Amino acid sequence: MEFISLEGILLGQIFITYANCFNVADMQFIDPNYGRTWMFIPDESGNPNFVNLVKPRSSTRQEVMFDDPDEKISFWLYNKDNPTEPLLLKVTGNGHLEDFALHKAYDGSKPTKFIIHGWKNNLNNDIIQVIKDAYLKEDLDYNIVGVDWSEMAGDNNYLRSASATKDVGRNVACVINHMVVNNGADLKNFHVIGHSLGAHTAGYAGSFVKSLRKDKVDRITGLDPAYPAFHDASKTSDVLDPSDADFVDVIHTCSGILGHNANLGHADFYPNGGKAMQPGCDIRSDVFGACSHGRSYRYFAESITTKNGFMSMECGSWDDYSRKICNEDPIPMGDSIPRTANGTYFLETASGPEFAKYTKIFY
Repeated sequence: MEFISLEGILLGQIFITYANCFNVADMQFIDPNYGRTWMFIPDESGNPNFVNLVKPRSSTRQEVMFDDPDEKISFWLYNKDNPTEPLLLKVTGNGHLEDFALHKAYDGSKPTKFIIHGWKNNLNNDIIQVIKDAYLKEDLDYNIVGVDWSEMAGDNNYLRSASATKDVGRNVACVINHMVVNNGADLKNFHVIGHSLGAHTAGYAGSFVKSLRKDKVDRITGLDPAYPAFHDASKTSDVLDPSDADFVDVIHTCSGILGHNANLGHADFYPNGGKAMQPGCDIRSDVFGACSHGRSYRYFAESITTKNGFMSMECGSWDDYSRKICNEDPIPMGDSIPRTANGTYFLETASGPEFAKYTKIFY
């Protein structure tokens, strides 16, 4: 991890000591630099990690980059015949087509979903498993590819993991390109789903596909795209943005802290205002935003199976939604979103599964 000042360590100890008293907004009130130069970022278990967000001026390539990143990424295929024991897609090399050897179980005629995890996560964490299980529960005949980049995502240096998203995205794009060229797949049958750092990884993948194919994947879904190290949404080459796919939809649940607070898609959804703390989260589980950040992929997974639908209203703000000043045409958030959706949408959810059953339309 990067060098942390004694002042930062002491401040961190104070925040840990009073974790039951403060939420993330309180931390920014105490120290305006929280979330800018340093912050706590939770791991897959919600445990806080003290992260320095300032890149040292004297950084060497080894301090900010990984050697042989292509060898640190694996792709795992799930389908109706292999719902729990994935098949390894033996993808090796640096992206040249001749280096690839995809498992024969991959069927290019079927829709393909890529699911990409974020920091301190891996193939077996809920992010990939919950979404994969939801699709297969519906008996949908899809190729579902879990992208495991945990060797880099698990690095204690958050900035180093963040810098790896571009390499991971490039590898995802090369696999997609291979599927199109060698397996008869159609780009319009690809949907790339990413959580946190994985959302920006999905954006890089879409951008690289454009370079390789002179065309776009059909859809990218960003689930609370990471905010730390990706603050500047105007740098569209560095963050998920609408140009990365034919259709980009985004769900914001911890905006301004762990998740991005800017619209990054054609349609951006802000359930319960899009901020911590989301219903069902509490001070203990959400003081660093972990619970709210994770709600994005749980809402999306439920959207695949729910009969209620996360019905959402296009509004100018959460305040307008609360005052019922919105477009009168509700649409569902999540997997079944209509492709005509464009703009900023708000909705309410229940505090636990089934999250969608509380969704209400007031017109």
